[in-house]
Amino acid sequence: MTKKMHIALTGCLLAVILLAVAGCQQPVPEIMACITADPTIGYAPLTVAFAASCTYVPPERAGVYDYHWEFGDGADASGRTAIHTFTAPGTYEVFVMVGHLNMGEWDAASSAMRVIVVLPSP
Repeated sequence: MTKKMHIALTGCLLAVILLAVAGCQQPVPEIMACITADPTIGYAPLTVAFAASCTYVPPERAGVYDYHWEFGDGADASGRTAIHTFTAPGTYEVFVMVGHLNMGEWDAASSAMRVIVVLPSP
């Protein structure tokens, strides 16, 4: 085996070892957003208290996160908790996004959805 072949073979072997080691690293657990709502059904106007305190943030991702709510009727809010009044009957998909606001751009780490049903007044 020539010296050049030995160097090339050593380089290839090193690359294979580095790829194998990189593939063995544990992935960082994901953030899992969660919504609680009370109540989830009722007559219009319906005021609902929302919370995202059940959101799971693994220790590897600990930090300060922003919470952005969209209520499905054009309104939104921020914070870990929110209170919103639905004035019109309908079925609303409420979303919370957990992430960071970076230079005006939303960088979502996770989101969750909850359905709220607002019935016509009796």
